[in-house]
Amino acid sequence: MMIFARQPSTDRRRPRAAAWGAGVLAALFVCLFPRLPEAQEVQKIAAIVNDDVISVYDLQQRVGLAVATSGVRVDEEIIRRIQEQVLRQLIDERLQLQEAERQSITVETAQVDEALDRVARSNGLTVAAIEQQLAGIGVDVSTLRQQLAAEIAWSILTNQRFAPQIRVSEEEVTQVLERIEQSSDEPQHRYSEIFLGVDSPDQDASVRAAADRLVQELRNGAPFPVIAQQFSQAASAATRGDVGYLEDSQLDSELGPVIRAMKPGDVAGPVRTLSGYYILALQDRRIVGSGDPLATEVNLRQAVLLLPADAPDELDAEARAAAEEIARRIPGCEAVGQLDGQPNIKVGDIGTRALRELSPNFREAVQSVPAGRAARPVRSKVGYHVVVVCDRFNEVMQLPTTDEIRDRLYRQQLDMMQRRFMRDLRRDATIEMR
Repeated sequence: MMIFARQPSTDRRRPRAAAWGAGVLAALFVCLFPRLPEAQEVQKIAAIVNDDVISVYDLQQRVGLAVATSGVRVDEEIIRRIQEQVLRQLIDERLQLQEAERQSITVETAQVDEALDRVARSNGLTVAAIEQQLAGIGVDVSTLRQQLAAEIAWSILTNQRFAPQIRVSEEEVTQVLERIEQSSDEPQHRYSEIFLGVDSPDQDASVRAAADRLVQELRNGAPFPVIAQQFSQAASAATRGDVGYLEDSQLDSELGPVIRAMKPGDVAGPVRTLSGYYILALQDRRIVGSGDPLATEVNLRQAVLLLPADAPDELDAEARAAAEEIARRIPGCEAVGQLDGQPNIKVGDIGTRALRELSPNFREAVQSVPAGRAARPVRSKVGYHVVVVCDRFNEVMQLPTTDEIRDRLYRQQLDMMQRRFMRDLRRDATIEMR
């Protein structure tokens, strides 16, 4: 279940706001987190970060926000696993805010207002609607505002600190572009990632358990982009986990073997690396020198020989033979209409669809059929479909622009510097978890 998906300004997609019964989640959340008396709730401590207290109330509020925005199922086990990960995130945020304060960086109320408004607009909601939905599960909107403020402060801090150090030369950009052009037979992999860091051996078991549970939730249908944005510690969390297309030779040495073995749509992990655990989702794979074959669009018309799925074998064989005869003899797309009105035949337009939008059996049938020809008949629960390809529109792959390559190289360097900086902040801090 999910109230809304937090989206950064860099993501221009506009998803539908998820609709669900907030009362159900509210009841479950209250059962799993019984409300303490107000004074006791304020005083109970979850962690101390350089003399800065994180209360149990702060933690409960953020767990509620994480559950509400990520779409994971609510039960005692997932609350327990998420609570450990969320506490680490809260600790990191306090360290980030403390460092921002040391560097005299302040986040204005107007900046948080603008970020909250983007979250609302990207989900087709108003800020008032978000406040109401969060209140329905007992989460104060100030919890979301605090998270947004920490993200803004960290972005300002790391850009001020590292942007002057990052140099992406024209030579580097040219080398990447030349490598892409020369690797005409090399596959590209588009994947998304969720990264959970492990800073010390004593964290390994709890981080692994949290990663295992997130994988389970993803395989149960939780949306990968929202989980990545809420829980991932990689810079790609800003793009909802989307790494984009990487050439085979660019894949990380630890993640590459896993990604190469995946099929589009697969979720893999947790994958242990030197720095922590990765959860991966492969979105697409294509050959660099050719267009994406599944992006090819086909305009289709069909004639369906109606026959129930439980028809006797003899009738099924007769219908299949008749469909095969029609597919062989039909002269083209316009002729499909001539079958309209024939007994037990239904004619219709499928329209223009990308191959990836078709169900696997239809996609396999029409994938290599030229325009003006019929594919082999496809059986469905309603009968045999004779599908004619009226037209094809093959995609021609566009090479990335120099700006896109430069941005990718910049983000890779910034991600590495941010991780090192965060590791240093943790190392130098005094952190006590209660």
